[in-house]
Amino acid sequence: MAVSDFYYDIDGNWTTLEGWVQGQKDKWQLKTERGDVLVSTVHLGIDHGLGENSPPIIFETMVFGGELSDAQWRYCTKEQAIEGHGVLSAAAFGTKVWGVDGVVRDAILELTKNDAY
Repeated sequence: MAVSDFYYDIDGNWTTLEGWVQGQKDKWQLKTERGDVLVSTVHLGIDHGLGENSPPIIFETMVFGGELSDAQWRYCTKEQAIEGHGVLSAAAFGTKVWGVDGVVRDAILELTKNDAY
């Protein structure tokens, strides 16, 4: 793969370096902050995947501060990134989340079960 093969727009479509630079001007980001804890999800636009046989991993959520400081998840799609941001935010702030089965539980338990991202 050439270096130019690693750039993707927010919809997961391959783009050129010039297209990626243009897309960075309108940087997509989710931020949730409470006290000294910040959860940030961004569109990286550069594939952080493992190679040719995996979908491009172009989004990332990180926690800064608190018990989960430096926790990091990466995703292939914007939809996964939005969902993951919610779960990681809930875990970082010690709140509850709805499980896929409709049951409310501690977010930290959802983090340990969810290895799809």
